[in-house]
Amino acid sequence: MGGKASVEIINLGCPKNLVDGERMAAKLRAGGYKLVQAQGEIILINTCSFISSARDEARLTIREALGRKRRGDARQVAVAGCMVESHPGELEEELAGIDCLISLDDIDDCAEILAGARPRGKKEALRPIAGERELLTRAHIAYLKVSEGCDNHCSYCLIPSIRGPYRSRPLGEVVQEAENLVSGGVVELVLVAEDTSRYGDDLNPQSSLAELLDRLNALEGLRWIRLLYLSPYSISDELFKTIATLPRVLPYMDIPIQHTQDNILRDMNRKPLPQPIDELIKGFRRAVPTLCLRTTLMVGFPTESEKDFTALLHNVRSGLFDHIGVFSFSPEAGTPAYEIVHLPRRVVQKRVVFILMAQERTVFAKYRRMQGKVIEAIVDDTSVDRPPYSLPAGTARGRADFQAPDIDGVTWLTPPKGVFLKEGDIVKARLTSFRGFDLLAEVLR
Repeated sequence: MGGKASVEIINLGCPKNLVDGERMAAKLRAGGYKLVQAQGEIILINTCSFISSARDEARLTIREALGRKRRGDARQVAVAGCMVESHPGELEEELAGIDCLISLDDIDDCAEILAGARPRGKKEALRPIAGERELLTRAHIAYLKVSEGCDNHCSYCLIPSIRGPYRSRPLGEVVQEAENLVSGGVVELVLVAEDTSRYGDDLNPQSSLAELLDRLNALEGLRWIRLLYLSPYSISDELFKTIATLPRVLPYMDIPIQHTQDNILRDMNRKPLPQPIDELIKGFRRAVPTLCLRTTLMVGFPTESEKDFTALLHNVRSGLFDHIGVFSFSPEAGTPAYEIVHLPRRVVQKRVVFILMAQERTVFAKYRRMQGKVIEAIVDDTSVDRPPYSLPAGTARGRADFQAPDIDGVTWLTPPKGVFLKEGDIVKARLTSFRGFDLLAEVLR
């Protein structure tokens, strides 16, 4: 194929997967390949395999790429990511025409594999993530993966078998990568891992997320540090103190609890929550009064009774959470939960809808109370030709400090006359209205 071919990378799944895609992008660029956003001669699909719907999306994306190859619009289709680890045989048998598979251990060798200089499958001991990245996000934001793998072995989850055991990256390595990103213009770092709050407890000498945040907070030019995927079982008082006192660390925590009922958590092979959910979250908010709390809930686990679901729904209706992601139980072959008799699909789908409707009401009530409030927001996109909701030209798409990228809605920022916003600017704005989960705000002089 040679080093002059153009490569189009399609990233599927979570931000942790995106970081892997950015590592491959850097390796490909260094190997002489040209990176393009569309119409690449080589199509590289970075897959997710967390649940069946993610694999369905991957198969559809691969089939579309193979169709382009058959029509002569692409020369090569490569597949990487979690599905290569979890279902390699299925990819090779069901999706004939894939030119090569790139395993998680082969990410740093992706350029050689695409060129045919080395076959895939050079299995070595699972190694911590490292290496250069080429950002595939906007230039002012980057995800920072602080660890790899997971030790939790939840009864429904394939991640430990795909990603391996939990292993933190060395503190100095993470800080150095953050310095490189900030020197390149990044003003918002979003920390991600399978369990971000556990960072450093497996290092020698031990470290902690609080220590890492303290080091990152000292980086000149960095404005926001956001935390995703913290475990309710490993959050320390030291971490709360750190969030409350360090100016660059946003009072934003994404804590995927999955469920509020202890019996369901035990069936999931998760620990019961340290306290009843309402007391637990009240404690969080006492420690960080301005805390914005996001969580993820699983609905329809096989042992979830009507009583269990009613209790979960009550907790959502009580407004405990600022943002919620909801997904239905997905039976994954090879996990203990796969062997349990599953609930009827219609029952599960109905429960998902009830949770979403309840959360929508609580969020909209909160947004009504926020009208007139001054917020801090980051400008993400100033190239909007026709702003929605009849907003004037010059309105930019951005996010309040309590909105994580791509998951929590957006804030539409209208500047004063004669003021022009730049991507990466962090501004003060007054909330004027909302449309669905989108906020509307006027930038202050």
